[in-house]
Amino acid sequence: MPQARPGGLTQISLRHDTQTDTNAGVLLEKQLVLFCPNIGLLSTCVLSLIPLLRPFTWQSLLLPVLPDNLLSFLEAPVPFVIGVQVSSCFSILGC
Repeated sequence: MPQARPGGLTQISLRHDTQTDTNAGVLLEKQLVLFCPNIGLLSTCVLSLIPLLRPFTWQSLLLPVLPDNLLSFLEAPVPFVIGVQVSSCFSILGC
């Protein structure tokens, strides 16, 4: 859960099993979608996953924020890491 900190920094705490599942999904080239209402935090989280792969490199699609008009791309049969703003998810996908 994001927590505001002095100086405008944001702290995100994830449970150990959530971090492990996320890293495993990226390493196994799965379709990974991250949801967040804050667009800045969303893009930061998506982009922070790729450096965690070192010494490996991500060879597939990486979209920090998926535009509303391209949400149908989530049905693509390719591995990806995509960020979706929660407001878009509620209005279009009915999450």
